[in-house]
Amino acid sequence: MNNRNSFQYVVLVLYICLFISAAHASEISNKPIICLYSGMDETTLQNARQSGVSIVMVSITWYDSPPLKSNVDLAHKYGIKIYPSLATAFDGYEDKQSNFAKAHPEYWEKRKDGSLVDDGLQVNLSWGYPEVRAYKVKALTEFITKSGFDGILLDYTRYFGNQTGYSDIIVEEFKKKYNRDPFTLATDDPQWLDFRAAYVTQFVGELSKSLKAINNNLKVLACVGPDPNECLYNSMNNWKDWLDKGYIDGVVTMIYERDTNNTIKKIAITNRAIAGRVPHIPMIACWGGNLDTPDMLKEGSRKCLQAGCSGVAYYRGDAINELKMWPVIKDIAAWDVQQVKNTPINYVLNSEFESDFENWATGLAKGTEISAAEFHDGKKSLKLALSVQPSIRQIIDSGFLPGYKTVHLSAWLNSAAADKNSQLFMELTVNYKNGDEDSYRMPVAIAEQPGWKQWNADVAIKGSDNLNFIIVGITGKAETGELYVDSINLNMANTKADPNQFKCSQSSSIAKNENNINLARGQLVRGSSFWENGFQYEYAVDANLSNDNGGKGASWISQRPAKDQWTKIYLSQTFDISKIRMLNSSLQYCYRTKNYKVEVSTNDLDYHIVATGTLPNDDSTWTEVKIEPTAAKYIRFTGLTGYHPDYAVGLKEIEIY
Repeated sequence: MNNRNSFQYVVLVLYICLFISAAHASEISNKPIICLYSGMDETTLQNARQSGVSIVMVSITWYDSPPLKSNVDLAHKYGIKIYPSLATAFDGYEDKQSNFAKAHPEYWEKRKDGSLVDDGLQVNLSWGYPEVRAYKVKALTEFITKSGFDGILLDYTRYFGNQTGYSDIIVEEFKKKYNRDPFTLATDDPQWLDFRAAYVTQFVGELSKSLKAINNNLKVLACVGPDPNECLYNSMNNWKDWLDKGYIDGVVTMIYERDTNNTIKKIAITNRAIAGRVPHIPMIACWGGNLDTPDMLKEGSRKCLQAGCSGVAYYRGDAINELKMWPVIKDIAAWDVQQVKNTPINYVLNSEFESDFENWATGLAKGTEISAAEFHDGKKSLKLALSVQPSIRQIIDSGFLPGYKTVHLSAWLNSAAADKNSQLFMELTVNYKNGDEDSYRMPVAIAEQPGWKQWNADVAIKGSDNLNFIIVGITGKAETGELYVDSINLNMANTKADPNQFKCSQSSSIAKNENNINLARGQLVRGSSFWENGFQYEYAVDANLSNDNGGKGASWISQRPAKDQWTKIYLSQTFDISKIRMLNSSLQYCYRTKNYKVEVSTNDLDYHIVATGTLPNDDSTWTEVKIEPTAAKYIRFTGLTGYHPDYAVGLKEIEIY
């Protein structure tokens, strides 16, 4: 570690010592800070203590819950800090409202259409009224201090979408200051967004001042999305402004992902905004089908530390109990932070095939299966039947840290059952932001000795800062025989790579689809967003047309809004395509695409439209479009609009010929 990095690390450790008020900095400097979002019953606190948890973040209804001082005292007895996660925007739930809200109907927040934000999941008084802010500051300060909490985790400290914030006081003050009428502006007008956000920032400052006046050791933490620009745009939560003004002591980001490379990407966005001024603790989830195995939870935790954080938070306690993850958290709490940070990041997901083929594209799946008969690490490996020319690929398109010039690729191979004349290739496609694309087909020598042997290669790249994506693949060929593959690793390094070791190709040739198969089936897919686990992109090319459970596991469905949401297919080669077939999603019309376009590219940069139209509002009518033969390697389907604009777009299947 160089002197600059050493200094930054020391500063961050000092921040963390203040963050959790640890008695001895030396006891935590080499261990990760472990936080838990959960309840605070005695059993949970005992498990947390035994598993090395330093901080428990507990969700409590602040406006009508009694103080919980006995629980807090027990946590302190166990050496655990307690931060209540308080959804400060909520002034009630459904048809239940706080007494203050009931007494002051004049303070309710309004939407642009004039309706009040006063029922259902959105119940909110306006941040624009000084009386509302004063009430909340007083109530929250009393709640925190009487219960003996160590501070507050600000949750839902925002508006309920940028279509709200149209209360009379905010509208009039904006007109007075800028001589503009908010009702004539788009809801995401930058000046209008900033103006409304400033009232929330003012509240955070007033609350922080109130708490610090009582006890300067009370910490104000912000539970927020990782991208400050998205937070501002979506809900006028300007947490970076809170940080710039010195109102908060730490940032806890909600990063609920299965793709741990996306976790790195989001952490990097937050870290750039924080710039080392306060601790950043990312909160990852074993809940909701995310990091729901011990291996995945460890991988997510490891990447949080490797991305530059010195701790990790877990969402949520009930999932940890259900999945029996307490021993996993205990193992993570014992890690050496610096040792983990010094270990290169493995960007290959499901690298040991413990989650079967998840994250891997197998095309028509010929000659590929997951085996428990042989394995190098874990309990499974990939088995390739070489006589049918099997192929498997994975795309890595996020989480690249800057400053690297070499890709290191390795894999463990067992060729005991392989034909000695077998051909095996490790394949690498490196695509850059400017559209350049380099491809490598690296021969792997078949070992004559039985057992597991490691294969390694270093490939020079034009800088990790310039990467768009990397595709790693394995292709085999032989008359007979089988081969096992395990523990595939791709990381970034600055070791010197021999530029002549592997031939780089930039072929513009067009492959032939001699058997007229569906080129999209089983290929790599990415997209703009997906609704939840079970509606990811790959389900649009899996040939599964099931309607069970609303098409879950068989359809792609986007997040909101139903506008310009896309999914992209990465073909293994460039083909001339001439026919596209599409089938709308299984869920009700709220989750179906209405108007669409299809674009193609040979470099993932320069796209042109080959088809547009409207998909039927059902899940059984195929839409078939014939086009002039067009060279395509990357095919992007975009749901321009949905049948319900406030919900999502979807696609059960897309086929390419």
